[in-house]
Amino acid sequence: MKGAVIHQLIDALVRAFEQLQADVSLREIEKLASMVHRVMTVQARMYHSAEHVFDLVDPASPIQSIAALFHDLVYYQVDLGIAPDVCAIVEPYIEENDGRIWLLPSVRSGDRLFQLTLDVFGFTIGQLPQTGANEFLSALFMNKRLEGMVQDRDLLRASVCIEATIPFRDRNESGETHFEVLEKRLHEVNVHYGLGLIEPEIEYAIQEAVMFANSDVVSFAEPDAGHFLDSTWKLLPEMNVALRSGSLYSLCDYRQALQRMDQLLWRLDPELIFHRYKGFPSQLAYRQMLDTARRNLMIGRQYLGVKMLAIAVLEALARVTGGDAPLVLFMGDVVRGGEVIFGLEDLLPLIPFTVRPDQAILFEMLDAGRAGDSYFDIRNSPTSLFIFKSLGPAGLEQPLEQARAMFDGRVEPAEFLKTVDRSVVSAIARAAAEIVVTRRQALLSWVEDHA
Repeated sequence: MKGAVIHQLIDALVRAFEQLQADVSLREIEKLASMVHRVMTVQARMYHSAEHVFDLVDPASPIQSIAALFHDLVYYQVDLGIAPDVCAIVEPYIEENDGRIWLLPSVRSGDRLFQLTLDVFGFTIGQLPQTGANEFLSALFMNKRLEGMVQDRDLLRASVCIEATIPFRDRNESGETHFEVLEKRLHEVNVHYGLGLIEPEIEYAIQEAVMFANSDVVSFAEPDAGHFLDSTWKLLPEMNVALRSGSLYSLCDYRQALQRMDQLLWRLDPELIFHRYKGFPSQLAYRQMLDTARRNLMIGRQYLGVKMLAIAVLEALARVTGGDAPLVLFMGDVVRGGEVIFGLEDLLPLIPFTVRPDQAILFEMLDAGRAGDSYFDIRNSPTSLFIFKSLGPAGLEQPLEQARAMFDGRVEPAEFLKTVDRSVVSAIARAAAEIVVTRRQALLSWVEDHA
């Protein structure tokens, strides 16, 4: 039976330090575990939480375990800054200005581990690039916090693992993957700092980094689409501050969150998610990861498409009857303490529907829901399911295109509503009129006009 998360963190540190033959006291290990737990256990972190550490911890690899514990300690955009525990160590090296982080030029040239971290990431003094800043500062904190406890060559390998988690990087102008570039840097750092790594150790360090980076995004290769969507949903409040206030966000806030995730999923190429280096992982394992990621991305895009169309109808009805409003005003409250609060879905008509095999996964995600609950949203999608049943998969494309045009300001809300099947708009407007008593007459006008 697993213990509390903080006890699991302590166990991982004890095992890793023993394997590295690092003489670290139990009291010091407790401090480190408590710090990791404190930094990563905040409301905004639903995906990049302390539990996520254990997706990457490998009992057989102390390097990966150490990297796992430190790799997400800095998440500037989610934490809206740098946690005090971390800031106490990295503050001498940085300056924060208008949400941007600069590396100070006044850092002592003799600061070996700072310079080593810079060289691993290929960064220079000045503004940190937006892509990689969190990973760099996490690695810098790790190296300075463990200075004198863990050998520099082991900190180097852990830093390489953390650098490898910078996501979704394409080949450079010379056609090299970033792992090929990382291997060159590792050779240079090894020589410059006299770390004594031999060629097989360098190659293994890159393979280890590949394994670590693939583990960091393992949810994309999740065989259960419900679990993949659950992980995706955990990212929404991290990417959208408005959703962190429980169910107090507006229809527009929710739609914008869905839009951002939709845009991300459409941009992603599975070959930029998972990596392979000199035959590792095996061709078969790599292909399985890519194929599963492609399937999950397709399901995620379809799922978000239906969800965005549903929220578009509600947002349009809100805007033509008085303007944007809290989502709960139109939908009813989310689940509280296991009790489902009466809401819009309880007033929508039942639609008979025969599920075809190629629709089964998407239908299941809308009907039964994602794998887990979230504090800001319900698990299943009854309003989206109503639209899916009403229009069928073939009938979603055109209104979704018009919904995106409305989101971009190219189509007015009233014009968008006229492009959606009249029975769908009428049913949702009628149900909303029962919930939103303050707009009942305005909503009923859409039932009368388009019934």
